Amino acid sequence: MKSSLMNRRTASHCMRLVAGFSLIVALVFDVLMFNTASAQSADLCTNAPLLIIADGPSDMPSACTVAKGSFLAEGLYYQNASRFGGTALAAYPLMRMRVGVAQRTEFALDAPSEIAESGFAGAGVYTKTEPGYGLDYTFAEPARADFSLRAEEEPPASRFTPSQAQPKTSVDITSGYHLSDRFTVSTLLGESDGYTTSTMQRTERWFPISVFDLAFLADQRTQISTDFGGKTIMRRASAQAFGDISVARLLSRNLALNLGLGTTFNPVAGTKAHYLALGVDCR
Repeated sequence: MKSSLMNRRTASHCMRLVAGFSLIVALVFDVLMFNTASAQSADLCTNAPLLIIADGPSDMPSACTVAKGSFLAEGLYYQNASRFGGTALAAYPLMRMRVGVAQRTEFALDAPSEIAESGFAGAGVYTKTEPGYGLDYTFAEPARADFSLRAEEEPPASRFTPSQAQPKTSVDITSGYHLSDRFTVSTLLGESDGYTTSTMQRTERWFPISVFDLAFLADQRTQISTDFGGKTIMRRASAQAFGDISVARLLSRNLALNLGLGTTFNPVAGTKAHYLALGVDCR
């Protein structure tokens, strides 16, 4: 009994270290990207292809905003599972419309989606998300890089979280830096909150949330991305670490298909460890 308790404490401590490490990496890259960019090169998002501007299926949104007067539609289906089988959570269609409303500013609108969740004795539980909206503003464009601030109400469903614990608000800073013509490094630092619908009292807080992403442009139509991140669940004083890999393929200049796989290394109660996602981006 004592040995089991010590093992759980050791695992929890390790996950906090992992989440803390991802936060430090994100902070260091933010500073390096802002201070080492070459003044002779254009910023990351100027004339960027769809593969760079679209968010993709992982927890790493693009640092680029949609150009003024244009739009980008994104749709996503995902479900998670574990080696024990069964589906704990599936969400669809997760439709998002991103519209460039001003220079370096976009408005995002999330349509209601359905979350199908495993219940007791094999019964299914079906809930709908509320319409969501948010603003994304690019506040700095040093050479080869972009830095954006994003705030959202009713953000898209998190793939590792039960429906009753989905975040209601989120704020984050994203950054992207062109290491070369083929490699792009991105980071995210953020915070999310959960509230009860009736009293609007905070039920949960995730802070900090940090993600580090590396994207590789295999050819002009294919991008492979991998990210590693962590989030601290304040009320439970615990940390969750996760990793993703995704492939995006341009079907045409304005249409892309995404496939994503991911895992959380220490899933919370009521969730499954792994997920599969399929998405479409169109502009």
